[in-house]
Amino acid sequence: MAKLDRVAAQPTPSVAKLKAANSDPDAHLVTTPRPDSILNESVLEMIKTSSVTSPWEQFTGLLGYRDFYKEPKLTGNEAPGTLLKVQKFPMQFATTFVAGTKPGAIDAYMTMYVTERLDGSKNVSTGVIMIPRDGIKNSERKLIAYQEANDSLGARCHPSTQWSGGVFSEASAWSALGPLAQMFGKGYGVVITDIGNSGNPGPNGVSEVFAGRVAGMALLNGLRAAYQVKSLGLNPKQPVGFFGIAGGGNGAGYAAEYQPWYYPELNVGAVVLQNFNADQKQFVNFSNGSMASAFGFATIVGLNESYSSMNLDKHLNELGRAQAAAWKTMCQTYGYFVFGFERFEPLFKGNQNPAEIKDFQYAYADNIMGTDKYGPQAPTLITSCGEDGSFMSVTPAADMRKLVQRYRDLGTKVTYVPAKCDDTELITNTYRWTTDLFGMQTIDWIDAKLKKASS
Repeated sequence: MAKLDRVAAQPTPSVAKLKAANSDPDAHLVTTPRPDSILNESVLEMIKTSSVTSPWEQFTGLLGYRDFYKEPKLTGNEAPGTLLKVQKFPMQFATTFVAGTKPGAIDAYMTMYVTERLDGSKNVSTGVIMIPRDGIKNSERKLIAYQEANDSLGARCHPSTQWSGGVFSEASAWSALGPLAQMFGKGYGVVITDIGNSGNPGPNGVSEVFAGRVAGMALLNGLRAAYQVKSLGLNPKQPVGFFGIAGGGNGAGYAAEYQPWYYPELNVGAVVLQNFNADQKQFVNFSNGSMASAFGFATIVGLNESYSSMNLDKHLNELGRAQAAAWKTMCQTYGYFVFGFERFEPLFKGNQNPAEIKDFQYAYADNIMGTDKYGPQAPTLITSCGEDGSFMSVTPAADMRKLVQRYRDLGTKVTYVPAKCDDTELITNTYRWTTDLFGMQTIDWIDAKLKKASS
């Protein structure tokens, strides 16, 4: 675990200073994507061969493949990344109870594998692998480990459930449609981890999405498991990209920090991180009373799943405990967007500000990214709002700029390209504002870096 004394007070670098320090000849590739790069040949084929899900397929999806999610008992001696089971499934996206879509020209697989908690104990995680049917040999196919904007604490809310029709219209899946379309169009296979067993409620890692270190190990072990699926024949020597956004940014970032010692043989060619919480304490402060307040409270509840020293129940009052219990059973779409602008103090005994509670400080300090021995070893692109200028600015822009500097101090080659997120941009250039929000301006850059890594 990180030590509390690793991070000294640090001034916030300016946008201009960080941009001036860029030395990346590919930085110009970070730009608004053309519509035909999204509706590319691969995606058009998926649409042409798609179908509306049948009632039976919808019913099967909503059951959530319950048999698959049943866990074998672990001995504790399993190696991290051990593949426990894999199942091919018909990919589908459920929009309502009576409507869903099953794309064609793509193969999807659920995986269950062994990963780890912070104390080194073994845990089970599930995930999903998506491979476009585009004629590329899997032995020659590169992968992108994509961590969605997934901030759900409840079971049956996570990516393997989303893409098998088990949850309606989850926001993180909608936000992934554009980047996934671009990745598939460029021939990438995609691996996404659930960070725990998506089908199993309870204290089994499902709620550990906010512990970046746990998420990072789950991402790396999900890749280890993917290479063990013999029927796929994926080549572990091919370069891999990490792509993390919002709730997935912590997982992708910590995976990049852990990779040099946790999975050193992995050939990481590029890392993209966007709009996430590089410092959880600052996010809790920033989100208190804002549109992102439900996400801030969920962060506290989620961290408590990994850091028992927080003693969260001891500090919550009756109202706070009721809300925390609800959050643990809920997907983000169905609760977090309803409870915006809530102040945290009325949820805590003595009207405490949770950012300052003494028991919480270790967990906060252990989740300041860029404070370990290693930064990402591969070229890294960080793109987020340059300033907090929009109602959708729910993560502190200053924290991302500080992370850029910390990574550079650790020797990481970081390209920093801030996005224009202000409300004026939303009105005058809605297309660019939206594609930047979902990270779609970064795919040409990560593609160029992965091609260089394989040459």
